[in-house]
This record gives sequence, C-alpha cells and structure tokens, in this order.
Amino acid sequence: MLGLPSSYEAFIRTLGTRRVDFGAPITTLAFRARDLDLAMPGADPDLFRILRRYAAILSPPPATWYEHFQHVLGEAIGHGSPSLEAVAGRLTVSARTLQRRLAEHSTTWRAELQSARQHRARLARQDGPPTMSGLARQLGYAGPRSARRALRRWSNPISDPD
Repeated sequence: MLGLPSSYEAFIRTLGTRRVDFGAPITTLAFRARDLDLAMPGADPDLFRILRRYAAILSPPPATWYEHFQHVLGEAIGHGSPSLEAVAGRLTVSARTLQRRLAEHSTTWRAELQSARQHRARLARQDGPPTMSGLARQLGYAGPRSARRALRRWSNPISDPD
C-alpha cells in the first residue's frame, strides 16, 4: 500500500483545488460541467476542432461492463470467432474471470452467446430470408448444419437437452 504524500502542494497546484482526499475506497476525479469549457494551457485550437468533430461522430461508449461485454461478443460473432477465450482476450481477462463476471450478472457464457446469436438471427430475417450459409456466417457458426440445428433448437426449446 502506498503511503500518503508528505505534501499535498503538488496536487493542489496541478489540480487547482485544495479538495484532494486520500484513502478513499475508489479512485475518482470529478469535474464540474463548466470546467470543460476552460481553455487548457498550451492547447492547440486546430487540433481541438478536429477532435471535437471526430468525437461528435463516434457512438457513445458502453455505460457498463456488461454492455461492453455484449458489444465485444457481437463483434466476435461478426468476425466468426465467438469463443470464450477470444472474447475474454478482447476484454483483457482470463476465460475464468469472464465466467465469474457473467455469473455476477446471473448469466453464463453459453446463455449470452445463444442470446446474441438469436438476436442476430431475428435481425437477419427482417431483411428477407437469408441463405443458411449466409446466416451461419452472420451468427459465427462453423457451417450451415450448425446454424440449422441451432434454429431448430430455438424454435423447439422443449427438445433442447439442456
């Protein structure tokens, strides 16, 4: 554990406030909305305009870890590699840690993968009936037979052995 600094002066000068608390349970920085309009010393106004335009076209980042996971899972399905290990790697956690995090959200890897694939299948069908090989690619299955079995399982969940 790191000790407290002998002097707060560097923090006070850098952050421009005397409100610096150590030993809090989480590390946070809070900014007032009006602080965002302040000029930064040495800032490049041309770069600011470029970055502001770029930020305006970006989608907002996921608000929670679970939303981030769902986004990464969707990308993995789109790339045809929706394995637990691949998604965990993208989230920079071990496969076991990913499973624990999902359990904290009362779900499992398999349930999330199936749910994401079902959602994609519904979207694909809205655009007209896709070919089975095209649907298999969109859902991240190895081939049309795997996709066909999944569609049967989803339409008749009582016969699902799980």
